[in-house]
Amino acid sequence: EVQRHGALLHVRQCPKSLADFLPGGLACTGSAAAGRFYRAMSSTDSHPATRTLAGRFLVGARRGSGLEVATFDGVDQETDEPVVLKLVHPTICEDKPFRLRFSEIMAQVSDLHHPNLARVLHYGADIWNGRPMLFVASEHLGGGSLRDPLDRGRVLSASQALMVGLEACKGLDALH
Repeated sequence: EVQRHGALLHVRQCPKSLADFLPGGLACTGSAAAGRFYRAMSSTDSHPATRTLAGRFLVGARRGSGLEVATFDGVDQETDEPVVLKLVHPTICEDKPFRLRFSEIMAQVSDLHHPNLARVLHYGADIWNGRPMLFVASEHLGGGSLRDPLDRGRVLSASQALMVGLEACKGLDALH
């Protein structure tokens, strides 16, 4: 069964789930953990994973990952709007002081509304393959990135670069 959720297709009975990619040694640290996290939080399927966070957010295709966070496209099933999901590595989530600080910071950030910042729509904890993890669902900003024109060989003029820098500073000012 295939359901459309905004730009994502939700495929039930997907032949491979994210759980299929979770190796036993996910709790190790360093670059090996990043590779394991990448494999555990991604799928080689042509279809998005059939995973839901907090009973609300459908997890779609992986956008990127690092040592601490994996980023996915997603859909808020309550609003049918696209979102960006950031999942914190389960090993980091085991640290109680980190979980407390995460909640404090997310409470502050979720109150921010600025045109140069992606809004935090929801944050919380869930279980991922039997392990507690933290996540953030934020507004999906379409239109590409600043990297897109650079990858196509375009160079920003001095005035364009100045405008981009000023807008970035306005967003940073709102955060501080």
